[in-house]
Amino acid sequence: MPKTTVTSHSDASEDAGQDAAAATPSHASDTLATDTETAEPAQAAVACETDIDDFFGFSDADTARDGSGHLARANGGMACGQASHPWPDPANLLAELALARALGRPALSRLRRGRNELVIIQVPNAGWLAPVGAVIHRDVQNASVVRLQTERQRGRDNATAEVSLCLLRGRFVAALTTNLDAVPVALASAADHVVRLALPDAGLMTRAIRVLTRRRSGFRIAAADIAGLGLDDFVAAMRPGSSPAVIAGRLRRATARLARGDDRHGAPDLATLAGYGAAKDWALGLVADIGRFLANELDGNELESAILAGPPGTGKTEFVRAVARAARVPLIETSVGEWMNGSSYLDQVLAKQNAFFDSVLAKAPCVGFVDELDALPGRGHVTSRNADYWNVVSANQLLRCAELRSSGKGAVLLAATNYLDRIDPALRRPGRFDRIFTIARPDATALMAILRQHLGTDLPGADLSEVSRLGEGGTGADALGWIRIARQVARRADRPLRLDDLLKVVRPVDDRPDEFVRAVALHEAGHCIAAFRLGIAIERVSVAPRGVAAGWTQLGVVHDVPTRARIEAEVIEILGGRAADIVLGSGPQAGASHDLHMATVRLTAFHTTQGLGEALIYRGTPEGAPNLGALEPRLVQCVEEHLQRLMAASLALITANRGAVAALAETLVRRRVMTGAEVAGIAAAHPGRGDTPMRPRRPAAGQSIRSA
Repeated sequence: MPKTTVTSHSDASEDAGQDAAAATPSHASDTLATDTETAEPAQAAVACETDIDDFFGFSDADTARDGSGHLARANGGMACGQASHPWPDPANLLAELALARALGRPALSRLRRGRNELVIIQVPNAGWLAPVGAVIHRDVQNASVVRLQTERQRGRDNATAEVSLCLLRGRFVAALTTNLDAVPVALASAADHVVRLALPDAGLMTRAIRVLTRRRSGFRIAAADIAGLGLDDFVAAMRPGSSPAVIAGRLRRATARLARGDDRHGAPDLATLAGYGAAKDWALGLVADIGRFLANELDGNELESAILAGPPGTGKTEFVRAVARAARVPLIETSVGEWMNGSSYLDQVLAKQNAFFDSVLAKAPCVGFVDELDALPGRGHVTSRNADYWNVVSANQLLRCAELRSSGKGAVLLAATNYLDRIDPALRRPGRFDRIFTIARPDATALMAILRQHLGTDLPGADLSEVSRLGEGGTGADALGWIRIARQVARRADRPLRLDDLLKVVRPVDDRPDEFVRAVALHEAGHCIAAFRLGIAIERVSVAPRGVAAGWTQLGVVHDVPTRARIEAEVIEILGGRAADIVLGSGPQAGASHDLHMATVRLTAFHTTQGLGEALIYRGTPEGAPNLGALEPRLVQCVEEHLQRLMAASLALITANRGAVAALAETLVRRRVMTGAEVAGIAAAHPGRGDTPMRPRRPAAGQSIRSA
């Protein structure tokens, strides 16, 4: 028999009947308001057979039909107040209707007879395996049901052997799976039919409720009434003795709960989020597109997915929750670490991975979120020892992402990572994840908005500019931590939160000696003035300690072509702190050793790997350049002479701008943190002796490196 593939389809006659019923005036929502309402008398039985009758072989002794001819199976369920009409099992009923819709009349009749055939049935998710299997066991003659849910090769081999044995015994075999890619090749090739069951839509749910309650009322379930709900939600709503209006009301309340985000307490408002730049603009458009999809104005395949990359604490997870809240759709969260938690055996990891994607497909339209995506290593980064393990997990991730994206069900996949470069390139391409957004640390303006958001009703109307200025460079997580500590201080003092509580947390008391702080300020001022005069952007400078650093200067991202002049200018800036110590301070200090390390790395790479010295030979990566210098005395001498020339240029530059350096250092002592714009203002107010940066003299020909 040739193989056929059957997918869910709409029943035109059923839809027409529902339209007619919907056109009939009804006040069911007003009169059928409680779970304890008495059921209406059943309508007269209809003589004609339906597709479901053909498949399940029901007789008058074990069925009852409502006035529209729909079947109500008396399958031993709980009584619903009428002893002659037991309440059907809702999960089995939904499985019956889903099978009937997917198969149609010819296939229904053939399967009911239990011929010696193999039928593979893909169910929406793992929750459907039991009811679909129960229905087939109950109503198909000579049937065996095999679940193809194992990801281990040994389990697949066992399933193949079991199916083969049943077929040899002349039985009808239904192989159930949530993922057709998990079906062994031998079974996929031998299958007579492949059936894909779709999740219940509004029409099928309307029919199921009518069958279940034996009511012919004018109600009709809308797509919005069941958006995001799964089998468990349907079963929970379809309780014994309930009227159609009551069941529909429960479904609407469950959908409203998901849309309100009752399971996302504390999720921020997307419209008020600050510091997300292009990611926020894209997310607002995505929310609008989800609304169009829900209104049947946009195909589900048009919804984009994205990776959010950035350092820890920048609010990537909160951003995803805000997107789901704004779109009023369910959020399903997981992480690669969660897949590994408990057991890292391959089959269990794959099972958890598949369970996530199954849940997203079952709850669609929704947002699915994978955190720690970088914990799934790219296939190019795994060793041969671990390749057999990780390549399977990565390949499954690619397949499930593609399946989800092509489902058209309105499922949006988002992921977060701290290390974008570790993610497999195949995952980063359109079709898996369409967009990549970098979530950077917030600037002062964004940080002020984040502080205001986390403060809530505390400090209304307070000027937070000083707090954000001092805390610039911190993340949203840092801001939340500052507020929690400040609230704790106020709570223990038994008083409301005050602005100075927050300032003391962001700017803790500095118990370092004044002379030490001035020395740090002078050193950092040398870096800043040298950078400004050389055209290097300055983000911020601080004399507040950070880790082992007593102070720090943050420069902007450089997009200039890395020419000889540009690299030498950067080294002059690096040596600017040491130059300030010599010109205005007490002389060179050991605290500048990190500056000397960076300058040495730059110049060693300059001569050995970048082709900017006299020799063109390539001698290794820039990262390994300092080691090369330690091995070659002539290279050490060349780099040392180049460093001395640039040090002289830095000294000349600081000497010409000593007024600006001194003024900036004094301001830094008072303010502790300054922005690049504030540094520029002081530099402009003290132009110095000559505005042209010192340019180092090119080394003479005799001072170049020659290969040994």
